Amino acid sequence: MFLVNCGGGDDGNTEGGSGYHIKSFSIEGSFPSSTGQFVPINSGVNNGQFRVSWKTTANELYRVRLLLHNNDVLTEEESGLMLYQNNCNMGNLGQDDVCGSSFVRSCQFSNDNTVRCGTTKTNITRFLDQIPKRAYMILKICGGGLSYDDCDTKSVEIEFQ
Repeated sequence: MFLVNCGGGDDGNTEGGSGYHIKSFSIEGSFPSSTGQFVPINSGVNNGQFRVSWKTTANELYRVRLLLHNNDVLTEEESGLMLYQNNCNMGNLGQDDVCGSSFVRSCQFSNDNTVRCGTTKTNITRFLDQIPKRAYMILKICGGGLSYDDCDTKSVEIEFQ
């Protein structure tokens, strides 16, 4: 796999308040993009494997969600198609992943139009109105106690092939 696109840095795409900011978000796709504008994810290359990684400023409990959407920004009313979610900085409490302020998650896009990230398997057939399909993977982290109201998001353009 090759790192072909990053959504890192402080690009101003911040929703929330004080302590829960995404420092970097990147996706390592199936192979390098010829244009470098998007991350190619191909079910027929490298078994459809791709990796998602992030770093945050969060030092306390936070919720992470990896979403699939047609746009690079979610409005308040939109939720996106959930590909992965977890509570992080909890220590090892029986979760399938133990994620701290930085994490790498391996995922797989299969020929049956499913995406598996960890133990979560999501059918994206309705989302894929064509192949190839350009879209955005959006990382959303939220903290701020049990209300999870302090959030930050970043997105990376991808193409399912």
